Amino acid sequence: MLFLVKTKVKEKYMPKLQELYGTIMEQMDMIVALQQQGKIVFSGKVAEQIASVLIMDMESRQELDESIQAMPGADIFEIEITPLEDFQAHLKAAKEALEAMKGIMNE
Repeated sequence: MLFLVKTKVKEKYMPKLQELYGTIMEQMDMIVALQQQGKIVFSGKVAEQIASVLIMDMESRQELDESIQAMPGADIFEIEITPLEDFQAHLKAAKEALEAMKGIMNE
């Protein structure tokens, strides 16, 4: 399952960024390790923000939650998670639903 994960430093921690540098670097190291394991398929920094975007490939929502909680400094970030759906699978399901609706309408 693919998940879009957006992380942003919580506003209350912004004045303390220098103190948190080590923690943020540890988190970046963990992101690199997860990429090497194939658990993160994309990572990037959000321009002009202290924020990042990850696309994570996890077996379940539970595995995702455990990975995020294991990240150093997870509590200093606002984290937004969006499950992603493969567009081709979505298109196929939409076409099947449309065909089913046509069948019902023709009865």
